Formats: sequence, C-alpha cells, structure tokens
Amino acid sequence: MGASPQSGGMAQAVEVENAEGGGPFVFVCDHASNFLPPPYDTSLGITEADKIAHIAWDPGALGVARGLSRALDAPLVFTTVSRLIIDCNREETRPDLIPCLSETTEIAGNRDIPAAEKDFRLNLAHRPFHNAIDKVISQRLERGVPTAVVSIHTFTPVYKGNSRPWEIGLISENDRSLADPVIADL
Repeated sequence: MGASPQSGGMAQAVEVENAEGGGPFVFVCDHASNFLPPPYDTSLGITEADKIAHIAWDPGALGVARGLSRALDAPLVFTTVSRLIIDCNREETRPDLIPCLSETTEIAGNRDIPAAEKDFRLNLAHRPFHNAIDKVISQRLERGVPTAVVSIHTFTPVYKGNSRPWEIGLISENDRSLADPVIADL
C-alpha cells in the first residue's frame, strides 16, 4: 500500500516558480511529473513502461509551462509527483482522484486504500497544490495584478484506442474570453 502518515521523509510534492511574476497569467501544471517516491515506486502494481507513459504524467507539459512562465513573467505552480498517487486535477470527492484505472491500465495498488492513506495523499500533494495556487492568486489580487489561470497539459495521440490528431487543445468552461482569441490567432 502507500506510505503511512507517520512515515514522513518525502520530498515536497509541489513547487512554485516566479511567484512574484507580474504578467497577466498564472500557469499551473497538475501532471508535471511521473516521480513515484517510495513506497509508491514499487507498490502500485504497474510496469516500468507504465511509469513513463502518459498514464503517469503529461510528458512535456512542465517544459512548456516553464517556457511560458519565463516568456510571460508569470508564476508557475506544479506538482512533483505522479498523478498515479493522486490526481491534483480532480476534486477531492471524485472517484478517480486516486485512479484505480488510468486509460486502460489497472493501478492495483490504488484499490481499496484505507481512509488514512487517502488523507495522507491529499495532504502530500493535492491540498498543498491547491493551497499554493490560492496563495499566488490571493497575493496577485492584493497587488491588483490582472490574473488568468491557465493549466498546461499534454495529451496522448491515442487514448483508449481512439486517435487524437489535434496539435493543440483549449478547454474552458463558460468564460471563453481567453480561449476564443487564442483559437482565432491559431
């Protein structure tokens, strides 16, 4: 199973770069890393190939996010552990917060974990990630800096057997004020 809340010793699972950046964006990268700290590196029941595949992270997303952060003088908040431990792009109540199935791969070590383990993982990465984003945004709002949050992801060209030929994807909810001009420029 996973680490116990008493095990300690794990590295920081969230990092913030350029927190004081003055550009109009805050970049977040929830799937920046495929790192599986002990004991997760051996306890999830996945192969070495799975550990470097899209199911474990968004390959290339952190590089893109860092490049945008530097070019646009924007803060960047990112995770340093794999989404197979906990998916920081999910609400705490989602059943796929700790995935038992990622695309078509079973994650046996995530099945039937005890509540204490779920809470440990929430406190390891999920809550610190969202707290870091909230802190960066709050500080910017206090300084009166215009802020648009942009989450950087990559996607696999084949998902569950279906081809995904797109080079760029933009996802937004109801507010299209950023997405539509970007699409028009592309």
